[in-house]
Amino acid sequence: VLGGDQYLGSVGATTTTRTTAGGSSFELYVLWIAAPVVAVVLVAALAGAVLGWRERNGRRTLLCLMMVVAVLLAPLYQAHIETTVSLYKHLVFGAWFGAIAAGYALSRATVVNAAKGWRVGLAAAIFCGLVGFDQASGWYGYWPNSTRLMATVEHYLPAKGPILMEDGDNMVAYYYLLHHEGLSKQPQVLTSYAFTPHAVSTMIQIHSVWMVETDTGTGIPPSSIQESLAGTRTGLARYGYRRVARIPWRDPDGATGWFTIWLYRGK
Repeated sequence: VLGGDQYLGSVGATTTTRTTAGGSSFELYVLWIAAPVVAVVLVAALAGAVLGWRERNGRRTLLCLMMVVAVLLAPLYQAHIETTVSLYKHLVFGAWFGAIAAGYALSRATVVNAAKGWRVGLAAAIFCGLVGFDQASGWYGYWPNSTRLMATVEHYLPAKGPILMEDGDNMVAYYYLLHHEGLSKQPQVLTSYAFTPHAVSTMIQIHSVWMVETDTGTGIPPSSIQESLAGTRTGLARYGYRRVARIPWRDPDGATGWFTIWLYRGK
């Protein structure tokens, strides 16, 4: 509320009012995707609640149950609105709270067996480390290498107007251009996620963006750029944009595609 309408609008667009998708079985699909990420923390947190109940400690039991609910909030809500967008990020917030109850459960192992209870914590740490390494490796290779894309964008700087990029690619550009030496002014990078296809067409037709970047390939659904009338290859050429780069990419899973950069030469 203190942040104003723009802040509330951003929270809504990213969290509370995401668009729905999928179908009758998509809710189960969302839960299926979320399960491997939170399963370990969830089970340990439930164990903490059970231990609190067995020790007849009402406050501790209630606290652990609240932590369990925190773990479940993100996957249940995203199953309700039928989307997996940013699910892996939202799960982390609940997992932080679940780790509190999980830590309590592990700490009780030394109470049960003071001599060997530490082995439970060690085993849990090793197990979580192995699972976490596999997950981290998978997420590290989730995005294709963007080195050549950023080098090409930097080649045409300083920008002569706003840059419109595919959702996700814009975040990479923000990071690297923010640390780019020699730029007196940070270029304005826009994400296609924030605009409808009609809005994108208008932006291209009236030349309100100087650079347009598209990301196409296997497994990538069309964005508002490709779905717009002016965002196609023919449309961009018609409205004065020239293709200056087409960069192939390939991710560790074998998916392939192209980063394509168009510049408006009228500015």
